[in-house]
Amino acid sequence: MSNTLEQILEVLRESTIAEERGKDVQSKFWATYKKVSNEHDDDFLERANDDMGIILTFAGLFSAVNSTFIVGMQPNPGDTTNALMVQLIQVIANGPDTVNNISNLSSSTDYTSSRAWMQTLAYTSLAFSVLAAFGAVMGKQWLHSYKAARGRGSLEQRGLQGQRKLDGLDHWHLQAVLGTFLVLLQISLFLFGLSLSANVWMQKPTISSVIICTTAFGVLFYGITVFISLLRPDSPFKSPGSHLLQAICDQILPVKPTSIDNTFGRSSVICWILETSTNPEVVAAAAAMILLVQ
Repeated sequence: MSNTLEQILEVLRESTIAEERGKDVQSKFWATYKKVSNEHDDDFLERANDDMGIILTFAGLFSAVNSTFIVGMQPNPGDTTNALMVQLIQVIANGPDTVNNISNLSSSTDYTSSRAWMQTLAYTSLAFSVLAAFGAVMGKQWLHSYKAARGRGSLEQRGLQGQRKLDGLDHWHLQAVLGTFLVLLQISLFLFGLSLSANVWMQKPTISSVIICTTAFGVLFYGITVFISLLRPDSPFKSPGSHLLQAICDQILPVKPTSIDNTFGRSSVICWILETSTNPEVVAAAAAMILLVQ
């Protein structure tokens, strides 16, 4: 009997059935991983490329508008020439005794303190928009490099390379870096609104009230959406600023999901599937889950 058991154990050691089964399990796992990771990468690349394209388009148009505004804010040297022409006409018409002392006639090319601040805000706005466009170009290159690094070799080796890329996304916070370019563009818009409001206020306070109210409404609306997104995580009013503040709040006051939230989430998922799906198999699977959820 002992000799027979030893022979059986020896045959099992030399058998390749377990190895083949293990290889089959691994191949299925890595094939599934490749499918899931490719779907994740495609979704991430599509959203990120769309954001970078929006930044490039808007930053280009906005920079052109901002540059035109800056040129319009420059002091007009023709004003000094016109004042001198008026003095010359008075001399010709009424004689030299009617002309005041022109030594105190200041050049219109001089910058007052208020004009200097308006110019500073405008140039800062232009610099932020150009910086956002530069970041979007760099982001496009990073995304192209990320997409091109699909990896070579066996299915397992490609899967390991893909996981290293995904870990790199989280470690280097690529999504947060790409989001800062949108924040730069929003800051540029805010500074442009301040500069435009101040410039029009110096010329016509009545007209500037429209621009000031519009700028204030935009800032207030943005602040309200960020505040709502912090209070309600299910709010659709998400922006790079709200994501940044949400990350800071999570670090300071971490919130753990409760069983009530999980129960409500399961119920919401089941209701959504039953309302939207027309596939009988999907509806049957959702109906079977009703008995397991309060």
